[in-house]
Amino acid sequence: MEQITAFINKIESEDQISSSTRKAYSSDLLKFSRYLQNNQKSRQSIQQITLKHFFRFLEHEKKLGLKPSTLHRRRVSLKKFAEFLSDRGELEKSSVQEVAGWQ
Repeated sequence: MEQITAFINKIESEDQISSSTRKAYSSDLLKFSRYLQNNQKSRQSIQQITLKHFFRFLEHEKKLGLKPSTLHRRRVSLKKFAEFLSDRGELEKSSVQEVAGWQ
């Protein structure tokens, strides 16, 4: 997915983010991308990621029984991605806070 690739490229170039954080963000977003691709009814690529995509992925991960610490990290990664999309004008600013507040 173009948006995820652009986000990963952006964080790879940021010096203020540690190597382990970059790896975690990349890993989480690649899982998110695979989830979106595997759960598309039409199997077409998603042109616009919406808030429901974030929540469905997080609920899916929660149902898998992941540890709370892993779910928290996934949520933080998605929040950072949502901020990136918001900065590009592809997601409403209010959606960023909704992703951050997911339980």
